[in-house]
Amino acid sequence: MKIALFLCSLLALPAGAASAADSPWNGTWKLDEAKSQFTGGTMTFSKGAGDMLHFSDGSTTDYDFAIDGKERKAMLAAKVEDMINTVVRQIAFYTFERAVHTERKSGELTAERIGELWLDVQRESLGPAIELKPGYETFWVYIPHFIHTPFYVYAYAFGDCLVNSLYAVYERADEGFAERYLAMLSAGGTKHYSELLAPFGLDARDPAFWQGGIGIIERLIGELEALQG
Repeated sequence: MKIALFLCSLLALPAGAASAADSPWNGTWKLDEAKSQFTGGTMTFSKGAGDMLHFSDGSTTDYDFAIDGKERKAMLAAKVEDMINTVVRQIAFYTFERAVHTERKSGELTAERIGELWLDVQRESLGPAIELKPGYETFWVYIPHFIHTPFYVYAYAFGDCLVNSLYAVYERADEGFAERYLAMLSAGGTKHYSELLAPFGLDARDPAFWQGGIGIIERLIGELEALQG
């Protein structure tokens, strides 16, 4: 699946993936931890039994799959779920944090009031297809950063949409994308994101930037629904 393989291919291209000897993707990559601020997990693809490939995220997801299309539905479903958790869920969490701490400026909040704010945000986020049972109003309690270290979860959605928007540029680019992408990676955390995105014609202050990333998710959901018949 093109989008699922895009990021991992940037870190570890399989032998023979690029036919041209002068391809900008060729070579061995090593992360300079002194310059980079990359965090999070690493996903890997390797040869499995027979003609299968093996996927691992180094944590909870680990499985073999075929490349003949039979496993496409499962891979699409996993990717869509991951995107929804990273974007929709984290935006909802951030919205809840802002609501709680904004209201807290005017005085202390009861657990019941926090529960009401939690339900309001979750109803909007999940939509009418999900029924919130009695007792769900207390589920905010199991996530301590809402109170102790709020306001960082937006970065998950920002990063996911940024990568998706870059992928949208990659799909349209005739040439030069690889060189620009490698230059962005080599900069690590030494430049502001606006400088990193400028060579790709992207501006995170423009709603179209976010729509480009959300559009990738929407397209994958459409592909998954089509496979459902």
